[in-house]
Amino acid sequence: MNELRHDRIHPRRWIVLTPKRAKRHLHRLKGKTCVFCPGSEELLSEGIITTKDRKGNWMVKVLPNKFPAFSLKYPRAYGLHWVIIETPHHGDAFHDLTQHHMEKVIETYVLAMKKMLKTKDIRYVLLFKNEGREAGTSQDHMHSQMIGTNKKFPHVEEELETCRKYWEEHHRCIYCDEIKRERKSPRFVYKNRDFIAFCPYASLYPYNTIVFPLKHMPDFTKMSKNQMSSLADIMKKVLTAIATLGVGFNFYLHTSHKKYHHFHIEIRPRPNIFAGFELGSGIVINTEPPEEAAKYLRKKIRKRR
Repeated sequence: MNELRHDRIHPRRWIVLTPKRAKRHLHRLKGKTCVFCPGSEELLSEGIITTKDRKGNWMVKVLPNKFPAFSLKYPRAYGLHWVIIETPHHGDAFHDLTQHHMEKVIETYVLAMKKMLKTKDIRYVLLFKNEGREAGTSQDHMHSQMIGTNKKFPHVEEELETCRKYWEEHHRCIYCDEIKRERKSPRFVYKNRDFIAFCPYASLYPYNTIVFPLKHMPDFTKMSKNQMSSLADIMKKVLTAIATLGVGFNFYLHTSHKKYHHFHIEIRPRPNIFAGFELGSGIVINTEPPEEAAKYLRKKIRKRR
């Protein structure tokens, strides 16, 4: 039985014990059937959401995770854990998706999040992707994951508290001010009609990039169709540029219903790992200045346009 435990010494630190997840396959074994590929649907759990193309073939599937970290059956790790299979084509990378297909993926993210948030006592939902071994992927068929719990996630709670205090003191959004600064800074990466991408001033990882809606918008699920299209455009361009690094990456979405928050997707390429100093001190050594990282990504995006 999974269990969420709180660290008494570090009040913002939580861990979830998941003994059954140790049994999952870390990578697809040679000669074995990929359960995410078409034709293997009988090996999958019952689908939660299926997005289809005009011919009726599935494009994106949402399924319950077979080895969940959180479950409605776990009183000490209560929640939901879903897998989002973003393509039926084994071997595709996220940036390989067409603009249309990526729009469908984002639409499915929104539908899944809305559905998860309707579940009793689910207080917060985190959407995240691990792509590549460096990023901790456990299945080589492209997918993302979504976890909802009855507990706030510590990183999100800390972020929301900072946003709230800034809003109360300055009567505006801290991220809106950040966007105004970064759109003209050397850390700027790309902008379209609705979204902006830049490398944060204090980047945790080389080529760390954040995508924000240009207009103040707390809730990811409130996007219009046009905004979803714009988000697909910027994600495809930025991730295609990051793919030239030849490393894995993670991304995750922070969203809320709070008026003082501003939803965003943070992309973290993984060319290096945290070592003893980072783990012990909480201070990160980053060998690639964000100004140089943004310059590289801008160049790659321009080259493909």
